[in-house]
Amino acid sequence: MLCTLVRCSPSGAAALLLCSIAGTASAYTLVEANGGGFVSPDNGQNRVDMAVTRQAQGAGESASGLKRLRVGPIGGGPIAGADLSGSAYAAPGVLKARIDGSTFIAPFADNIPTVTHGAPIADGSFSSRFVDTVNLTSSTLAVGTPVQFNFTVNMHVVTNRPGHNGPDASGWDSGNFYFHYFLGSGIDTMYRFPNGLYKSVPSFEFSLPMTVSGLVGDTLTLGAELSVGADARAGWYLDRGGFLTTYGTNQETHIDASNTARLYLDAITPGLELVAESGHDYAISAVPEPGTWALLGGGLCVLAVARRRASAPRR
Repeated sequence: MLCTLVRCSPSGAAALLLCSIAGTASAYTLVEANGGGFVSPDNGQNRVDMAVTRQAQGAGESASGLKRLRVGPIGGGPIAGADLSGSAYAAPGVLKARIDGSTFIAPFADNIPTVTHGAPIADGSFSSRFVDTVNLTSSTLAVGTPVQFNFTVNMHVVTNRPGHNGPDASGWDSGNFYFHYFLGSGIDTMYRFPNGLYKSVPSFEFSLPMTVSGLVGDTLTLGAELSVGADARAGWYLDRGGFLTTYGTNQETHIDASNTARLYLDAITPGLELVAESGHDYAISAVPEPGTWALLGGGLCVLAVARRRASAPRR
């Protein structure tokens, strides 16, 4: 029996769950894309949430959002601002995520209240995950026959290597990255950057093939999770008795894993078939996802943050 269910996680993210039940055995496929965040003009005392749109797309689910905040204008332009955008996509064997955060304080005169104009923040994260069940079957090999197959994981991430910029009073830009994949009970690997107050995520990529042994008739659980986060703050330490005393700072965080995690399964033993409950063909020679990941359609745009710093004469 094949049933299709839609459920909501505690965070409100929609997840597509495909359940296949045969006798007493059960298997399932889960795909989920999620995101959230906020911008603030005043060190988080007041937060404006970023709206995130989720929808089924192709064989999976996508999520995206954008929020832009400007404080002012005073004189010739805004005195502070914060931008946050991101996107995520999940399908069997494919995960994508991106986030962009930017904040600035314009070079105006001292003694602007921090409560209304200081320490803008752009803070958020986007994530995607999938879980699938893969059956080792064969029309020519008996149940219990030892077999082998290749499990390949490809990853590609591009960042602006966020980290602490400038003197202590200028603010910070930070980011985080998490990638976890597993297959059966023998493969479980996690990549995580970083730890510490000022956080730095490097650009990196790899293609990692692994040879896996099993038996015809085995059922394996395959899954992965990808998450990227940004926390950009301008003027974080500039509160002097409730007023800003230093200006002209900006911080940006960009982490792009949208051309990214792909997982493949390829039989080595002749006669072995790797059949996924989702119906996805994990062979490296197969098309990894039907159609294209086009978040420009239906209001789901992969939006790059546009930072605009206004200039005005000092008072």
